[in-house]
Parts: sequence; structure tokens; C-alpha cells
Amino acid sequence: MLTEDRVPLGAQLVARYAADGLLISLASQLEEAQPWAQERPPIYA
Repeated sequence: MLTEDRVPLGAQLVARYAADGLLISLASQLEEAQPWAQERPPIYA
């Protein structure tokens, strides 16, 4: 998810102990639904 200024927002995903597979699956689904890796905020110097 991005703000109106195209700045990425963070999220914290949690699950029960030893449920790493669940978190990785959820993260994969979120990335597929709304890709973000190529997004960059504008740079002001």
C-alpha cells in the first residue's frame, strides 16, 4: 500500500509460534495482489 505521495507504508504480520510458512504464504499473496517492490518515493535533495 502506498500513500498519496507514493510512499510505501509498512505492515507487521504476526502468527502463532512456528507458523513461518503461514506468514510467508500471506506475504506472497499480498505481493501478488498489490506489487510494491518496484515502487520508489520521489527523492528531494
